[in-house]
Amino acid sequence: MSSANVTSDDVAPKFYDSISDRYDKYYSQDQGLLAFIDQSLELLPPNASVLDIGSGTGIPTSLAVVNSGRKLHGIDIAPSMIQLSRKNVPGGTFEQLYADNVPSTFMGQYRENFLYTQLGWEDVLAEHGFKIEKEGKVAFEPAEEAECDNEIHFYITARKM
Repeated sequence: MSSANVTSDDVAPKFYDSISDRYDKYYSQDQGLLAFIDQSLELLPPNASVLDIGSGTGIPTSLAVVNSGRKLHGIDIAPSMIQLSRKNVPGGTFEQLYADNVPSTFMGQYRENFLYTQLGWEDVLAEHGFKIEKEGKVAFEPAEEAECDNEIHFYITARKM
C-alpha cells in the first residue's frame, strides 16, 4: 500500500489559510518589521515598483508601500491571504503564486532554487544589476496566545542600478 508524500507545497498554503483570520493581530504589530519597512521606504525612489514576496494579508508591508504612493505587486501561496490582501490593499495587485514558480527566467536568464537562501538572493540580485540597499534579520516574537514559534525573518530592499 503506497501513500502520497505530503510536501511543503501541500502543507504551507493550508497552514497560512488556517491562520489568516488572526495573522494581522500578531504579525502586523512586529516592531522589527515596522522599522524595516519605514527604513526601506526611505531608500526607495518615489516612483519605485515593489514586489512583495510572501505578502500575507497585505498588512503592514503592502499597505505601507501603496500608502507611500509606490506601485505594489504581491504574491503569496495561500488563497485566503490573497483574498485579504486584495481587500486590505485595494491599490495593489496580488496573485497566488509560489516564489519558486515565478517564470523560469529572471532578467533573461534561467534560475532555479535561488529563492531558498540568503546568498542565493544576494547573488542573483547582484548578477542582474540590483544593488542591495538594506538587509535585515528580524526576530519575530509573537505574543504567547498566537501559539506559534519565534522565527527569524530575513528582509531585502534592493533596486535596479
